[in-house]
Amino acid sequence: MQKYLIYDGHCSDCRRLAQSFKKSADSKLDILSIHDSKAKELLDHAYPKGWMHAPYLVLADQSAVHAWTGASMALRLAWLIGPRQAWFIWKAARRSRIHLLRGSAQPITTKIGRRRFLKTGIGTGLAIVLSLVRNSPLFKIREVQANNC
Repeated sequence: MQKYLIYDGHCSDCRRLAQSFKKSADSKLDILSIHDSKAKELLDHAYPKGWMHAPYLVLADQSAVHAWTGASMALRLAWLIGPRQAWFIWKAARRSRIHLLRGSAQPITTKIGRRRFLKTGIGTGLAIVLSLVRNSPLFKIREVQANNC
């Protein structure tokens, strides 16, 4: 039975983490980039209806291909390499902001949508304009004229 860790080969942190898993597994695990044709073939066989762009643990033999991602992948990898090595790799993944349990290798980023950006920008712009207008001499002249009437 062949065991493969499929990862995003374009992500340097993912590549470094996959190498750590391979080293810890003592040749029990081969690593493949998700962009590799063999990885795509394995995932197509395991998920005929389509698969996500995420890290996978794949076990393949002549009769079947099984693949896991997310928490189930993390648990199986920990079982494969042992708890101590798994803990060290887990800490390295957290430092790299790679979230194994979420099934995504993408780091968490703070994103705001276009609508929120425009609302915040317009609100900030109005606040600045109003503060400048209130402090202007023209506004003070109008206040004095209004109070004299």
